[in-house]
Amino acid sequence: MNKFEVVLIFSPDLATNSINSEIENFKNKLTTQSAKIINEENWGLRDLSYNINKFKKAFYRFFQIEAPGQIIKEINKDLNQSENLIRYLFIKVKEHQELPTKLNDEKKISLIQDQKEKKNQTHHLKIEKNSALLVSQVLQ
Repeated sequence: MNKFEVVLIFSPDLATNSINSEIENFKNKLTTQSAKIINEENWGLRDLSYNINKFKKAFYRFFQIEAPGQIIKEINKDLNQSENLIRYLFIKVKEHQELPTKLNDEKKISLIQDQKEKKNQTHHLKIEKNSALLVSQVLQ
């Protein structure tokens, strides 16, 4: 069995349920053709490097699979039929990279930074309120 890394890029117009059903269909195609899904990552909504079908963003999904090489052509045919899939890519690798991927780590770091920024904004608002109260007490 060969090792592959797969990236599926879905239309940003899709609801979460639609994306999940497309992914389930993909997984079913793999398992019915004797492929194994080793790992999976949801990279979420990300900016595209260039517009694809007038879209600037898309939902990304990453898979690590083990499959016989000949089934990839059959899966490609099925994926070409999907209207919700903007692009896909199969890459044959010698060894799978360790998860979580760097891309997923960057997403988590970004979320943590956003949370810290919100805390700082809340803290600054409290300081401003306290300062206003002190000024009003001094003026009285």
